[in-house]
Amino acid sequence: HHISRLQAIHRLNSTANDHIGFSVGLSGDSLVVGAANRNNGAGAVYFFERLGESWAQKSEIIGTAGEHLGADVDVFGPRAVAGAASANKAYFYSYNGVAWTQSQVITGTGNLAGEFGQSVAMDGNSVVIGAPSGNSGKGAAAVYVNSGTWVQQDVLLSTELSAAQQFESHVSPASGDRFGSAVDISGDIVAIGAPLSAVFGKGLPGAVYTYQRTETIW
Repeated sequence: HHISRLQAIHRLNSTANDHIGFSVGLSGDSLVVGAANRNNGAGAVYFFERLGESWAQKSEIIGTAGEHLGADVDVFGPRAVAGAASANKAYFYSYNGVAWTQSQVITGTGNLAGEFGQSVAMDGNSVVIGAPSGNSGKGAAAVYVNSGTWVQQDVLLSTELSAAQQFESHVSPASGDRFGSAVDISGDIVAIGAPLSAVFGKGLPGAVYTYQRTETIW
C-alpha cells in the first residue's frame, strides 16, 4: 500500500507558541484542529474541509482569555466538541453546510469541576468528557447524549469500583490518578485513562478503566 502526504496545514496569521495541532479530530472530509495557546492562552479551534487533495478552512473560533480552547477536540459528521480545560468548559459546534457555529456550552460542576474538557471524544450521538482533577483530585468523566441538545447521561468515577473489583484489577483509586486524562468512546463502550494510577506492588504505572452502557446505564 502507498501512503502519500497530501498537505501540511498551518495558519498564515499564526504566531509563535499558538500550539496549532495541539489536538486534532477527523471524520470523513471534516477536520478540526485545536490551538490551545492561541492569543496568549485563549485558545482556538479551526475547522477544515477536504476538497480533492487539499484542505480548505471553513471556520475559525477563538476562545476567551485564559481558557485554552482546543485542549482536546473531536468531530463526528456535522457535530464537533472542543475542551477548554482551564475554564472547566466544553464547547459544542454544528455545521450548517457553510460554516461551523457554536451550538452549546457545558460547564463542569460538582465532581466534574477540575480541568473539565481536558479530554473529549465523540461517537454518533454520544460524547465523553474528562476532568482529570475533578472528584477531589481523583479525576472524573461524564457521558452526554444528544436528542436535540446535549444532556448528561452519567458521571463516571474510578471510585465507583467495588472493593472486589479493585482487588481483581489490582488498583486503588486515589487523589492524583488523573483519571480522565484521556477518553474515547465507541458505541456503548467508553475507555478512560488514569496515567498516574497506583497498581498493587508496582508503584504508579497507570491504568485504563472501561465502561459499558446498557440502555442508559453505565
